[in-house]
Amino acid sequence: MAGHRTGRVQTGGVSTGPYEPSSLAEAAANGGMLLLSSFALVEPGEGGVVDLDLDRHVPAAWVVGRDTGGAWWSSRVTLEQDPLGGWMATGEDTSSWDGWSTLACSPRPLEEWPAWGVVLALAHTGGAGEPGLGYLSVCGLAVGTVAAVQFGWPGKSRRRIVETATGGFLLSVPVPPGGMPSDVPVLRLVDGRGGTIARL
Repeated sequence: MAGHRTGRVQTGGVSTGPYEPSSLAEAAANGGMLLLSSFALVEPGEGGVVDLDLDRHVPAAWVVGRDTGGAWWSSRVTLEQDPLGGWMATGEDTSSWDGWSTLACSPRPLEEWPAWGVVLALAHTGGAGEPGLGYLSVCGLAVGTVAAVQFGWPGKSRRRIVETATGGFLLSVPVPPGGMPSDVPVLRLVDGRGGTIARL
């Protein structure tokens, strides 16, 4: 899963243009999940897929990049699989990432991000959808001691290994058919021995 994809998606040697999160997400999902290895490599007009979560309930990609003017953006792109097994983008949620770019471009720390703790750029998104099809997502950059993340409610959570070069993770959980539980979903950060580093 390690690797680097520049933000310009190439088709027959011709660039499709500047930072385009949906195109990047589709390319990563359909091309073997090649993920961004360093934010410092992202040039204006480019971007990369930080993490890809192809769980059957809520498949999505987390994409970070810069527009041609140099401003940084973060996008959660929802994906859907067609009858032939290919992936296509069905939605895009984009927000500014300028405040996180300088720290994210520096080396990933082992213990904590200065002044931010064990996760940098922690963000939540969600969608209502049809009954039983809503979701909640969490993404961020974990320090080197985090081996896995678990997100959700007691008895209704998912866990994923953090295996990206940047420490980036995206984890989504479907909202139960009965609706959103009254308690807040918990993000648990797990070390290599299964112990809890933090609960957020």
